[in-house]
Amino acid sequence: PIHFNVADDKTYPIYYENDLLVMGAYNRGWLKKKRHICKIESRCNHASIVQQFKQEKGIKKIEGLAQVCTSQEHSDALKEKSWIAESTMSTQPMSRGAFEESFDKVAKSKHCSVDVDKVLSEPEWESFFKTDERLCLQYQKKMETLEAVKAQS
Repeated sequence: PIHFNVADDKTYPIYYENDLLVMGAYNRGWLKKKRHICKIESRCNHASIVQQFKQEKGIKKIEGLAQVCTSQEHSDALKEKSWIAESTMSTQPMSRGAFEESFDKVAKSKHCSVDVDKVLSEPEWESFFKTDERLCLQYQKKMETLEAVKAQS
């Protein structure tokens, strides 16, 4: 995951494919707007909960989810341009065979992204986003805090 800081100096991990799934669920109306999904804290929290759910399902990497990848034509064009850059700009260029082997290995995972529509069309994922209590826990805590403050006033 990528980590970044927000204004309150908290560090949040970002799991890109999980964030895509969270936003896909939000756009389908599966996450109620009152949960403040667009605030960075909640969005990161939701992505972390998706990570937990994937681990519970035994999904460790993006390859465990339906994916959408670049077309073979686009990948071949990118490989050719990359080879030209490798062979002309590197002080110690790889052999063409070693380059292609390296490129193809990376292309299998790095030129793909989670297929949000396909993943979210699975009933198990829809049920997760609509019913998993972990997804609204942060909102509930905020509401309880507000109620406690009002009660003290």
